[in-house]
Amino acid sequence: DQVTIGSFGIRLSGGQRARVALARAAYMEAASLVLMDDPFAAVDGPTGNHIFNELILGSPLRGRTRIVVTQPEKSRLQHFDRLLLFEDGCIVEMGPPAEVMESEAFRRIESQVEETASVGDVAVSRNVGRVEDAMTMVKQANEAGSLLREDEVREDITWRTIWWWARTAGWVDLFVLICSVFLQSIVEMRESLVLAVWIDAKVAYPDASDGVFMTRLIVVVLCCCAAICICFLAVSTTTLGAARSIHNQVMSCLLKAPVDRFFDKQPVGRLINRMSFDMKQVDETFVQTIFGMCSMLATMLTTNLFILWVMPRSVAFLSVPIYAMTFYFVYLYRGIAVPLVFHSKHSLSSVQDLQAVVISQCISIRSNGMMDSFMVRYNHYSQSVIRSQYLIYYVCRAWAQSRVFLCFGILAAYFALGGLYSGVSMGILATCVSFAFFQMSQFEGLCMIFTHLLNVLNALQRLSRYVGLPEEAAEDMPNDFSVLKRAKIRRGELVPLQMRAEAKSGGETKDPSPLQVCIRGGKPILRLSADGKHLEFLEGCTPEDLAPACKALQGFTGTFHIVAVNSLSASAEQMARELCTPPAVVWLDFWSSDFNEGLRVQIEDLTAGYGNAKSVLHGISLNVEPRTKCAFVGKTGCGKSTTLLCLLRFLEPRQGRLLIGGRDTTKLGLRALRNIVGLVPQDPTVFEGTIRFNIDPFDEFPDARLWEAVQSVQLMPYIRTLPDGIDTYIERDGSNVSFGQKQLLSLARMVVRQPPVLLLDECTSALDPTTQEAAQKTILKDFPRTTTIAVAHRLETIMNFDQVVVFDEGLVIENGTVDELRKADGAFAAMLRAKAAASVRPSQLPSS
Repeated sequence: DQVTIGSFGIRLSGGQRARVALARAAYMEAASLVLMDDPFAAVDGPTGNHIFNELILGSPLRGRTRIVVTQPEKSRLQHFDRLLLFEDGCIVEMGPPAEVMESEAFRRIESQVEETASVGDVAVSRNVGRVEDAMTMVKQANEAGSLLREDEVREDITWRTIWWWARTAGWVDLFVLICSVFLQSIVEMRESLVLAVWIDAKVAYPDASDGVFMTRLIVVVLCCCAAICICFLAVSTTTLGAARSIHNQVMSCLLKAPVDRFFDKQPVGRLINRMSFDMKQVDETFVQTIFGMCSMLATMLTTNLFILWVMPRSVAFLSVPIYAMTFYFVYLYRGIAVPLVFHSKHSLSSVQDLQAVVISQCISIRSNGMMDSFMVRYNHYSQSVIRSQYLIYYVCRAWAQSRVFLCFGILAAYFALGGLYSGVSMGILATCVSFAFFQMSQFEGLCMIFTHLLNVLNALQRLSRYVGLPEEAAEDMPNDFSVLKRAKIRRGELVPLQMRAEAKSGGETKDPSPLQVCIRGGKPILRLSADGKHLEFLEGCTPEDLAPACKALQGFTGTFHIVAVNSLSASAEQMARELCTPPAVVWLDFWSSDFNEGLRVQIEDLTAGYGNAKSVLHGISLNVEPRTKCAFVGKTGCGKSTTLLCLLRFLEPRQGRLLIGGRDTTKLGLRALRNIVGLVPQDPTVFEGTIRFNIDPFDEFPDARLWEAVQSVQLMPYIRTLPDGIDTYIERDGSNVSFGQKQLLSLARMVVRQPPVLLLDECTSALDPTTQEAAQKTILKDFPRTTTIAVAHRLETIMNFDQVVVFDEGLVIENGTVDELRKADGAFAAMLRAKAAASVRPSQLPSS
């Protein structure tokens, strides 16, 4: 139980995360009521049986009230004390299991499940493991866990980072900024010199005219105002240019960073902190802080050079030790402040990481009574931030100021006495002494700006770490190809078309002859295919001939045929009639003729894993024929989902290769690959927006196609109950829809999109039997051109598939059709027998 699982359980599969949650509930011995929401959905068969017999009915929860939300499986329901049957938000039956399972409502639900539901998805239950093997596994897991989170280490600002910022700001803008800063300092010093000369002239010649000096002073003041305006203009230009460039570079690198080598190792709070607080500091205060620092340093440099220049050489030389002592105190202050700045930023990242966890896991934290522990951690990190900032801005700054003030006081007294002794004129001496006292008062502001500068430089250094990140493969590569393309054409852009029978070689026409689609009064463009399911372009014709002015049809490479017009598909004649009498907007789907029979998926000697951890897959090889349905089965954590991630190139192969349509995926750009492959994940993703937006986020399909997809995945009854229908707004993270509805939305998205290759990662785990059966029919019938690969824990969902692949510990141990594997009497056959036996054999364990 000391194994490190990483932020949000990144090292665990969906089933393993579910078991951790169940174990947490079992360890809460003080809880007299335990609520479990479908605990068997994300786990394989043997694990589900073990959880049911050893946890729910076993000693860990004995004596406690257990409320379990689950699917209507008689083999498990018969062991409960009381059964509540829900339908359309109401309790329709309630009582002992024997009575409820004999009711009409239960039979109605049960009759809607396919006969194959009696054949389950459980594998032969293996021994949990020996003690000595468990200790070895813990040691190996901890070694891998140490690679999960990339530790945030202290980094001082480097010249490489400063050089990077200078390049992002632009050399011309920086040159103008530096020149304007020194120009302002020189003009301000000139103003003081005019006053000093004026004083000396009045002392030497009391009757001297003041007009000349007034004119000089007015001119200098005007020049000073102009220099200030130039400075602020240079600061604004440099700030905007650098902020825009840094933001674009960092965001571009983050969006291209690999999941396993970066995002899985970065706490969410660290990303939030750097992209919010650090980015804000660099955007808003970096140039201003640099400008203020440079301005004060330039002022101090010019004034001290002036003092040292007008003072006698002996006096100037003897002041060097005082300057050295001042710089030494500043150096000590920097050495203390920099670690405190890092500690403050690190604690702030921890605060925001904890906030992200609390926001996303609020229900679990409250239900498990962990609010106090989270509050203690939050207070600890918050206090670390406050203490660090207090030490930086008050304690350390006061320590440095007290010592530097003493040095400047000694320096002012020394220059005053040395100037009087050496006979320096009163005007110049008064100016030098005033400069010395001015530096003393200015150091407090300089110290504050220096502290801000340390914060900003630390923020810049942290952001620079995100510029040199490892990247995923390129978006586009020379070997890219397209299988499915879409175009949206307005009726005014479409050339007038008409249907007519294809002319025979003798020039005669007959009604039974194949139909063609021609330009009205012109040449034919399309003809019906031999199977009557799509429209083919005639030789020498291209999609651009349909609408020469439409940009979406320009640049098509290769040969394509039309497989869908608006919501019509699988009937070439209906699609042709729709083209000849088009509505205001026409949506066309084009399929590459090179892959008319679909795409074959081949995996050859694939070895893969996450980040720097050990490999999860160990040399697997398999073929999935075009337009077939293939199922991956096996216990949780055996590599099924990892294989799907490799197909999408979220994980890169360490050995071997994957081919889609005969093309190596490592030689394809990510844009082309992920347009070909669609995914419905185990944890479905919904976006903040309407249901329509979630199904069609890029507005690529007509409304009729969206409604067909909603109907096919059984979302129509739910949508009809909503006041706004398909335009109902989904809240952030889908908080106003159930987990099963999220799965159906993700599946509907793929029904509309019709990808050439579809990956399903246990996409029906949270559905009731009725909806699951409808979803299975959708998977089997609504993807006629798609090669489908599905990860399944419930074997009843894949009994009609063309191919089954059994995984075990990262290896393929069986591969074949359902009938072949059943007759082979191997692992898959054992899964079927175990479920059948569990369905008819009552448990010997007590029910409460």
